[in-house]
Amino acid sequence: MWKQILNLGIAGSLLGWFVGCTTLREPEPIPNHPPASFAVKPTLAPNNTDVVLTWTRAKDPDGDPVTYAVVYKDTLVRNLTDTTYVIKNAGYEITATGSVVAYDSHRASTAASFSQVTGLARLRIKSVGTESRKTVYSYDSQNRLASIISADGNRVECIYGDNEKRYLDIRLYYGLGDYGTTTQWPYDYPNPTSGSSRQGIVRQIKNGKVDSTWNGITNGISYSLTTDNLYITMWLGPPPGNTSGLQHFRYSYDGRNLTRQYFNYVNNPIYITSYEYDDKINPFYLSIAPTISETARFSYNNVTKISISQTPYQATPVSSLTTFSYEYNSRGLPVRRTATTDGKSSTVDYTYETY
Repeated sequence: MWKQILNLGIAGSLLGWFVGCTTLREPEPIPNHPPASFAVKPTLAPNNTDVVLTWTRAKDPDGDPVTYAVVYKDTLVRNLTDTTYVIKNAGYEITATGSVVAYDSHRASTAASFSQVTGLARLRIKSVGTESRKTVYSYDSQNRLASIISADGNRVECIYGDNEKRYLDIRLYYGLGDYGTTTQWPYDYPNPTSGSSRQGIVRQIKNGKVDSTWNGITNGISYSLTTDNLYITMWLGPPPGNTSGLQHFRYSYDGRNLTRQYFNYVNNPIYITSYEYDDKINPFYLSIAPTISETARFSYNNVTKISISQTPYQATPVSSLTTFSYEYNSRGLPVRRTATTDGKSSTVDYTYETY
């Protein structure tokens, strides 16, 4: 009997020890897994310096919520739940390299790298001229030409209307006085040489085409255009006191440059102007500014030579020659132009601004 009791005691002790050991054992921890891999797509914004990042959502195997951080040089932002981010002003002509890091709620992470080459700085003309006589260009918040002010006080204003119809008035004012505003059409103002600081020229553009033009100095302008909105012919009314008739201009092109202009008063000699060009970009190409010459507006490259002659039947034909040389910046845009006529030279400087 005692043996039986002893055996039961030993068995009970062993059972208690086993149960005790089972009760004290720590449960196995559930492993946490980082978010799954994902892809980042960088694209360059239109300003050539902002980098737009978009990425696919990183799924967490354990169902944890996922947030994101963007790292470029330093951590730019944390705890993003969206899948897009814009790196502002990364720089021009660089390779922007970084990563987007996905975190779960336990801070386990997975990174996806990106690399984007930024573009050239977008440049627009800021001023042209010399230090003492400079024409200054300004722009509105949509990067459209807003005004041009020249050293002699002439001012151009661009007034934009219905965006859907792409409506635009370009108005030229003479002098710095109180020129006021007007809504009548056509804009018919006195000759500015009378001292009146009033509007002289208005050019109206609709749907990207010159729609109508009125010049307060002459009696009006009519013209025909190519499908590229380039002048083929232009007629100007006679200036005050001139009875010789209309002024007639005809233009011819070679590729993207205006190569020849024919001009005459009706029933008078024809003046032929020929042009040669460099292979660099003309900063005034297709400019809407009315103060820009047809040569600059309708030519993709910079003019290097202008020669003027009369038709051969003239008894004493006239001729003139002007040559131009340029200094360029690293982008191939002119920063200085030197014009030479009859051995006399003059220089103008170009400045630019980024936008």
